[in-house]
Amino acid sequence: MVNASAGRAFRWIGWSLFGLIAATAAIYLCLAIGLAVAYSPTYAWRTLVYGDSDIDDWKRLPSLPVANAAPPFQFSGPADARLPARIRGVTYHRHGQIERVDDLDTFLRETETTAFLVIRDDRLLYEGYFNGHTRDSTETSFSMAKSVTSLLVGIAIDEGRIGSVEDPLRRYLPQLSDTLQPVKLRHVLRMTSGVESHLPKLVGDVDAPWSDDSVIYYGTDLRAFALGVKAAHPPDERFHYNNFNPPLLGLVLEEATGLPVPEYLSRKVWQPLGMVSSATWTVDSDAQGFAKMESGINGRAIDFAKLGRLMLRKGDWDGRRIVSEEWVRRSTQPPDDGVPLTREPWMPQSFIDAGGYYSRMWWGYRRPGAEADYFALGKHGQVIYVSPSKHLVLVRHGSGNHDMWWGEVLHNIADRL
Repeated sequence: MVNASAGRAFRWIGWSLFGLIAATAAIYLCLAIGLAVAYSPTYAWRTLVYGDSDIDDWKRLPSLPVANAAPPFQFSGPADARLPARIRGVTYHRHGQIERVDDLDTFLRETETTAFLVIRDDRLLYEGYFNGHTRDSTETSFSMAKSVTSLLVGIAIDEGRIGSVEDPLRRYLPQLSDTLQPVKLRHVLRMTSGVESHLPKLVGDVDAPWSDDSVIYYGTDLRAFALGVKAAHPPDERFHYNNFNPPLLGLVLEEATGLPVPEYLSRKVWQPLGMVSSATWTVDSDAQGFAKMESGINGRAIDFAKLGRLMLRKGDWDGRRIVSEEWVRRSTQPPDDGVPLTREPWMPQSFIDAGGYYSRMWWGYRRPGAEADYFALGKHGQVIYVSPSKHLVLVRHGSGNHDMWWGEVLHNIADRL
């Protein structure tokens, strides 16, 4: 009797597991078919197989080259052996608590950092690579690409290819919805355009496969997707950080320059700055070749540091003007349009409390009596941090935010240097 009962129990468990697996597979198959029909088979594969974004996505997704040119610019040495000791004791917020940095290398390794650089006045004070990465490793930018997009818009304005930030968006893209009639380029740069976005979640912070952020990240025809956006409310009504604005700027840059955006970046920035290596810019698909303006630049950390140097020098590169000083100032310093920073769910309150702001696709911290610090910030804690008053450029790349705001970490490190 006991053995028979146990057998029936095991069979019941087995059939229950089989039913659960079969039901899950059926749901998964239906979802895959639905996504393939609504978007494309490639999109269904990317969302369901690749899942959430990853620092190695540049290996999986198509891209266009961003060529460099000789001679490469080199930062000088030697490193400052005292720097780790000066950073010891730096505090930051994490999980709502205040934590501190003890041993720098241990802190960086345990927070899944892949690269950390500290540069003052062209001297490379610290250069460390962790968790299997080296100076030659390719690092993906994620949303640091937004700040580079802003830089390219400034260059195009300097060249007269774009009139000004007061130009209506539809001057360059007349096919856009009439709801975007009042939207100007400055609204798009400031994330105050009023463009609607739908961001349903599956579990926690995981985007649903049909959310706009998922489509922007894995979509195969981003031009068509961006051209179909509409406004949810008038511009300048409020700040709302979303990934629709960068693709719109990418369309404007293509229209104004007549070049693919990666080619424009190569000619105007990557080559003149003497990058050590060519980069790539992830695109939506080989067929469309539209750059992922919100997240897709892939290069070496040492080269991303040169973008910081360019901004620190206010657009000058050893006597060659790359972008106007006025653009650097207006795009990085606190905005004057009267639209306050609205705290997004993922944005720490400590950033707001510390006087944080968002300008033309650059984040920043006010410094009383001095020029504000500012930084490009990407998912998983990719950061180019510039402190003009300290003459510093800091770069951090990694594979995890670890529930910490890396802008705050680098701001507090800069305070010690």
